[in-house]
Amino acid sequence: MENYMCNRRILLPIATIFFISLIQINTADAHSVLEKAIPEDGAQLEQSIKSIELTFNTKIENGSTLYLLNGKDEKKEPASVTITGNSVKAIFNQNLNPGTYQVNWKVLGADGHIIENQYSFIINDQEESVLPKGEKKQQNTTTDEPEKETLKSLDGSEIDNQNATGKTNDDNESTLVFGIISLLIIAGIIFLTWMWFSRSRK
Repeated sequence: MENYMCNRRILLPIATIFFISLIQINTADAHSVLEKAIPEDGAQLEQSIKSIELTFNTKIENGSTLYLLNGKDEKKEPASVTITGNSVKAIFNQNLNPGTYQVNWKVLGADGHIIENQYSFIINDQEESVLPKGEKKQQNTTTDEPEKETLKSLDGSEIDNQNATGKTNDDNESTLVFGIISLLIIAGIIFLTWMWFSRSRK
């Protein structure tokens, strides 16, 4: 009899702890847990989006919602939030700009408990994403090399300005040489004519 009473005193606390543990486990399982997110946590998107959808392991009640915080901690509320079964879908008026976003969600589970948490994703700049990997977008800079200018010839075709300038200089030099030669020839003719008249007078 004493052994029975002793065993009963030992088993009763153990049974009580066991049942309390079961209740806590069942309660924990009933809480809503995020199972899937679009976009997912840590995602780096190459294209902009305007909607976010979260899926939980239990039914979600009305009143559940979410909002965004951008890299400047500016709050962005969705234009509409739709709750269907165990999912919450938020739609924004416009596509989200490139940058880092934190999704802050707050849902009311089927057990009546309010669960809230957050995660982040990134929307990459579309212009930078088309560049080869490792190459950064370059801004317009002024270089020491002058831009080449083009001129149009009489027939309408384009010619290099530097080539045209060089050609013009060559033409000017040729004209100068031709002029000097012409003056020398004329001077020679005048000299020979004067010599001929001088001899004729004698």
